[in-house]
Amino acid sequence: MIVSKISFIKNLYIEILVYLILGEKMKPRKNYRSRPKKSEAKRRQRVLSQKRRLIEKGYTEESLSKLSVVEVRNLLKVANKRVLVKVAS
Repeated sequence: MIVSKISFIKNLYIEILVYLILGEKMKPRKNYRSRPKKSEAKRRQRVLSQKRRLIEKGYTEESLSKLSVVEVRNLLKVANKRVLVKVAS
């Protein structure tokens, strides 16, 4: 345990010396990751799967094609609540 602390301090000391002498920046100890970006293709897949689920619940394709993405999502929420009410009663 003490040996590992000594080696850690030694490595840190060397990195600081290199930074001071050569002007090179030290690497961070953590690898920072950014959040993945939302892609348009994934969004389209989600909307299509939501429309398929609504068609299974009894909605027609013509009525769904006229709706916006937000309206489709809200319809899906209402349809899921109706199913839960039927199962509960």
